[in-house]
Amino acid sequence: MNKYPLVVLFAGLYLADRLVKLFFKEILLINTKGFYGIFPGSNLILILISILIIPLLIAITLKSKKILTKLGIIFLLSGVVSNLTDRILFGGVLDIKITFLGLSNALNLADIYIVAGIIILITSAVTSHD
Repeated sequence: MNKYPLVVLFAGLYLADRLVKLFFKEILLINTKGFYGIFPGSNLILILISILIIPLLIAITLKSKKILTKLGIIFLLSGVVSNLTDRILFGGVLDIKITFLGLSNALNLADIYIVAGIIILITSAVTSHD
């Protein structure tokens, strides 16, 4: 598979997360915790982990022959890079606070990309077709 569509997908996902945060800037909060609230106050550690993971994800994408694996990695990579950008620029991840039916949560598109990437990778691992 040509790398160009993967680069375009990565850029589109990354830009979508940035634009949504810009559009919803009135309801953003800075989250210094990790995924689902783990590692509270460890922004620097999460920056370092992200920096170490990014080259690994790129290498896996380049070596993989399965399109589904490449797609999962691109979603994962988009989320990691976007959250890393936030952590470097703002000292934490910019999350959108959402309240629905009295329940409150905070998330961003990058978090959704990470979850989607993991689901796609699991699907790729349990399927045998390309």
